[in-house]
Amino acid sequence: MHILHFGLERNPESIKKVDVRLRFPHRHSYTMTKIQALLVPILLVLAILSALVSAKPIRKSKRDAGNFWGIAYTVYSANGQCLSQDQVTNDVALMKNAGITHIRMYGQDCNGLNSVLQALEGSTIQVLAGIWFTDDASYRTGISSFLATLRSQPSSVLSTNLMGVIVGNENVNSGFMSEGQLIAYIQDASAQIKGAGFSSVKITTAEPPNTYTKTIMDLSVIDFVLPNVHPYFGQVSVGEAFSNLMSQVNALKTKTGKPLIVGETGWPSAGNTFGSAVPSLANEQLYAKDVICNAPGQNLQYFFFEAFDSVWKQPGQFGVEQHWGVWDR
Repeated sequence: MHILHFGLERNPESIKKVDVRLRFPHRHSYTMTKIQALLVPILLVLAILSALVSAKPIRKSKRDAGNFWGIAYTVYSANGQCLSQDQVTNDVALMKNAGITHIRMYGQDCNGLNSVLQALEGSTIQVLAGIWFTDDASYRTGISSFLATLRSQPSSVLSTNLMGVIVGNENVNSGFMSEGQLIAYIQDASAQIKGAGFSSVKITTAEPPNTYTKTIMDLSVIDFVLPNVHPYFGQVSVGEAFSNLMSQVNALKTKTGKPLIVGETGWPSAGNTFGSAVPSLANEQLYAKDVICNAPGQNLQYFFFEAFDSVWKQPGQFGVEQHWGVWDR
C-alpha cells in the first residue's frame, strides 16, 4: 500500500497529538543537567514525530495546479463492502474540498447513487450514474434500481446533480456481449427511462477506443461519447502519456460530431512495467499533474481514474487493477 497520493489528506489522524508539557515539581530548583535529562525524552518524541511526518507527508491540495474536472468513484470499502451513508458523505466532502465538480459511478449496488445524491445536497456537483451489467438478469436489476432512484429523488436534485447514465462499462471489450447486444440494451434503457418520464436524462456507454465503434457512437440515443483511455495500456512512458491520451481522443473525434468526455484516464501507482509504461506513485502524480494542467487548453473533459485504490479487485494481468486511486482508504 502506498503512502502518498497527489491530493488532499483524507484524515491526518496518523500524526498523533503528544502531550509534551514540562511538569516541574513545586519549590525545586533544577540544575542544567537535570533540565537536559528532562529534555532528552521530549526531543526523542519530537524526532519520532518528525520521522513519521517524513514517512507520510500530509497530502497537498490539487488546487496548487488546478483541479480534476471529474473523478471515478465506487461505494466500496477497501475489502469490497458497501460504504455507509456517513462514509459516502465523508468521501464526497473530500472530493468537494479538492475542487472536483463531476463524479462518475458504475453501478446501482449498495444504494450508492442515492447515497451520493444525498451527500451532494446543496451542492452543484454532478453525478454520472452507471448501470453495470454482464447479462440480461443483471441488466434488468440495474435498470429497475436506476428508475427507482429517479422516482425517489426531487426533480430539483435530478436537474442539478444528475449528469446522465452510463449503460454498460466495457461490455464489448470485456467479452460480456456482442456490439449488437449492447446496442439493444442501450436502446431499451433509453426507452424505459424516457417512458418513465425522465426524458432529460442523458445516455451514454463506456468502451475503450478499440471497441468504441462508429456504429455505437452514431446511435440516436447516445447523447455523448465516453471512451475509457489509459495510456499505460498503450505501453508509453509517463512523459508521453498525455500526448497519447490526446491522440486517441482526437482519433475518436474524427468519427463523430457528438460531445466526447473521457470516461476514465489515470496511471497505476504499483504493478508491472508494460513496455515503457512504469507504474509508480511518482509517475501517477506526474500524469495527474499533466492532465490537470493540460486538459483545459485542449478543452478536454474527463474523469480521472479513480478516487480510491480498489484493493478488493483482483490484481489483473499486469498487477495494476488495485492501484489507480488518488487517495488511500
